[in-house]
Amino acid sequence: YSVKRDNYLSKADKVYIGVIWPFNTRKDFYREGVLLAQKQINEKGGILGKKLYLDFFSYHDIKSGMKAVRKVVTNEKY
Repeated sequence: YSVKRDNYLSKADKVYIGVIWPFNTRKDFYREGVLLAQKQINEKGGILGKKLYLDFFSYHDIKSGMKAVRKVVTNEKY
């Protein structure tokens, strides 16, 4: 996937990051922290001049967490 991801990113005008966290069960400020980082990165010109976008994936146990991880690592856009 590394070569596919490199090819995708070299042509893409946006950078996507998949954020995996148990958002539904952990009531903390992780999402807010990630969104703040995204805002600050984009305000400074993004990543290599490309705007940063986030896709959030929540999980509630190891099985659903591994499913979310597989979804992100097998998708060339992340």
